[in-house]
Amino acid sequence: MKLIENVLNNQIMAAGELGGDKIEKEGWPLFGEKFKNYENFWSNFVVPRTNRPANIHYKNSTEKIEREICSMHYAIFSDFYFIYNALRNGIEEGKDEDIFDFAIIKLANACDLMEEFLYKLLNLKDKIDVERDLIVCLVSEIKDEKWDQFFNKKLIVSLLKDRNSSGFIIASRLSVLEKHFDLKMYNQISGDIRRYRNIIAHSWQSFHLDGKVPKLAFVKKHQDWIEVTDIIKSNDTNKKEEIKQEFEPMKILLRKFTDDLIKVINSVWEQFIESKKVVVSPVHRDLSDKELTIVVTTTDQSGRSNSNYGVSGREN
Repeated sequence: MKLIENVLNNQIMAAGELGGDKIEKEGWPLFGEKFKNYENFWSNFVVPRTNRPANIHYKNSTEKIEREICSMHYAIFSDFYFIYNALRNGIEEGKDEDIFDFAIIKLANACDLMEEFLYKLLNLKDKIDVERDLIVCLVSEIKDEKWDQFFNKKLIVSLLKDRNSSGFIIASRLSVLEKHFDLKMYNQISGDIRRYRNIIAHSWQSFHLDGKVPKLAFVKKHQDWIEVTDIIKSNDTNKKEEIKQEFEPMKILLRKFTDDLIKVINSVWEQFIESKKVVVSPVHRDLSDKELTIVVTTTDQSGRSNSNYGVSGREN
């Protein structure tokens, strides 16, 4: 579903107020190549809602939901900036375990932000019927003419409290998004990240071992750190070797999680940004009426070129 037309060419690395802010300009050389659609959205949605080139602040006319969308978009970038900057500076054994834990939480936060960002974007573009997309009726006997009564909040609460009623489910935000976007790969990657985050967030003790952490497939197994330390202190060589194979350097796991997530988020962005290569041809002059006409050629996904002729102004 294409929601944003990509026709502007503003650049994050542009000088002064024309470009991004400090974090964007520092982060772009680190991972901009992995997240090109961030700049595409920023150029075509964020920039027009700011006072650039005067300053980077929002115009007074920018609606609240638009500012929220822009802020979430920026927050996702900021989460990636924190992680890639940490990886650039190096995550050292026995020193930066807290950074690893926080970085995993940041990745999960980026997933939460992305889903809220997409939901608000759909809402802004009138692609969501808020009431009917949030509540799904499962009772086949309900007649269409009675449908509206099921959006009475008191009735819904009553039905949900009734143990004999299974007529409603409250749809998750993600289930709404899946109606509009292909999120299969995203769901897999974000699910892995959230599963790992949940173990960290709900563990009562850290599970770092000489700068290494459990591989994704073994994180649940090694949540019981007392059992791990008992094995490490024991004389059981086989079990020690088994644990060794089930752990990996935390920077390797963090790098993989981050690269996988930014790649899939960039691909999701591709689904709602309509990419057009804009080429401005030499100005054509019609001497009869002295109008200036610009020919704009756009290239669609099939590679076909289309020319649109429009009057840009009148020569004085």
